[in-house]
Amino acid sequence: MGFSQKYPPVKILSEKDWKRILITGGACFVGSQLTDKLMMDGHDVTAVDNFFTGRKRNMEHWIGHENFELINHDVALHRVVGEARGSPSTAGFYV
Repeated sequence: MGFSQKYPPVKILSEKDWKRILITGGACFVGSQLTDKLMMDGHDVTAVDNFFTGRKRNMEHWIGHENFELINHDVALHRVVGEARGSPSTAGFYV
């Protein structure tokens, strides 16, 4: 019997409504709440966090979902914000 990951329900958006969104500080309290909202609204979310104050457990329920990526990185050290997942974000939230 295989393992099947359960995720919170996610809307299916049309191409014109769908956005690829980058959230820095994604594993902190505010960032994780924003991630939940945007994921459930049907968007593609990349969360970047250095885990100095954020916690991976705030994001665990999305790990493995095809519309989610979690990157352990300190954006203060490098300018990677525009190139996450190989293409520019259509929106960004900096928490």
